[in-house]
This record gives sequence, structure tokens and C-alpha cells, in this order.
Amino acid sequence: MEALAGNPPKEFDGLKFLSSNLLDGCKLYLPDGWVMFRASGTEPIVRIYAEANDPNRLQEILNKAVRYANNA
Repeated sequence: MEALAGNPPKEFDGLKFLSSNLLDGCKLYLPDGWVMFRASGTEPIVRIYAEANDPNRLQEILNKAVRYANNA
């Protein structure tokens, strides 16, 4: 998680990010939504949150984010 926050990616798995916000985790903004990686304060896990304009797009973003986190 520290590596992600220290150097947020510009893209991964075809998702290109417009900007990032490191205030409460690592939130990466897309043209049509966002994805956020946030370390739990009580468990040894990283939670992934996302929002998109379309349910299918949301699922695509989440799938790619989980794949990215598993390979980090």
C-alpha cells in the first residue's frame, strides 16, 4: 500500500487515470468514475472501492483493480 501511495500509477490494465488523491488511501480518477485502494486500520487487508456511470463498467474497473492489487 505504501508503494501505491508513494507512486500512484498513471494507468494499469488499460485503465488510464486523470489524477489521484492520497488523502484517505489512494483514489484514482478515471474519465467515467474512480477506484480507491484503502488499507484497513484494523485488519491486514486492502479494501477496494469504485464508482462508475454504468454497472458493467463498474465491474470491469473492480476486476482490474483486484487483479492489480493481487499482483502488487
